[in-house]
Amino acid sequence: MKFETSIGKSTKDTIYNHGYNLTEDLIGKVSLVDMAFIDATHRMPNKNESAMLDAIMVAICEHGFTPSSVSSRLTYLGAPVSITGSNGSRDFRSWKRLSGFHGVCGKNAV
Repeated sequence: MKFETSIGKSTKDTIYNHGYNLTEDLIGKVSLVDMAFIDATHRMPNKNESAMLDAIMVAICEHGFTPSSVSSRLTYLGAPVSITGSNGSRDFRSWKRLSGFHGVCGKNAV
């Protein structure tokens, strides 16, 4: 059975992702960060691009992917003089579902 999309294709014996053979070119040879880069750009990252994306992903993970952290950052980006508005844009009621700094704040605010 043959299967093909704009991202990948497969045959009876092989799976391709953005033109790369899954078992020969990707598994065991690229990191998860590199795979995310390939999915976003449709090409293999160079050494510097891989290192930069890895650093960005680590920084994002440290701050969290929660909707409240994204909302807070975007509010602060639009109005940097408004720390209160930035903090107020977070939904502290979500502390039971979300972890990290915002979870601690929500837990203490309730």
